[in-house]
Amino acid sequence: MNLSFRYRLFRDFIRFVTNGLYYKSSKVTGIENVPEPGVPTVIVSNHFFCMNDPMAILLSLKDRKPYFIVRADVFTMTRNANNFLRDIGLLPAYRIGFDKASSMSGN
Repeated sequence: MNLSFRYRLFRDFIRFVTNGLYYKSSKVTGIENVPEPGVPTVIVSNHFFCMNDPMAILLSLKDRKPYFIVRADVFTMTRNANNFLRDIGLLPAYRIGFDKASSMSGN
């Protein structure tokens, strides 16, 4: 997969913050169970601390770009922020409990 420059720059920054500042060390196990690139794959995590699971997934998949579903109101900032979030693999999810029912068609 040809990863964009902005995405690679973002991933390298996250790798530096996670492995260089946040954790003293990290270990990935079970990566051999993830199908090779080109095979549609869904990785599901139930994160307790909000960012730990997505960062672990992002840093574990070196040769593919994962996409993450996040609450839609994050995308209402500026157009540039919206474009950046989409470029790094975030997709909006509209929720009935927080968004209007008519916005569900955006999912």
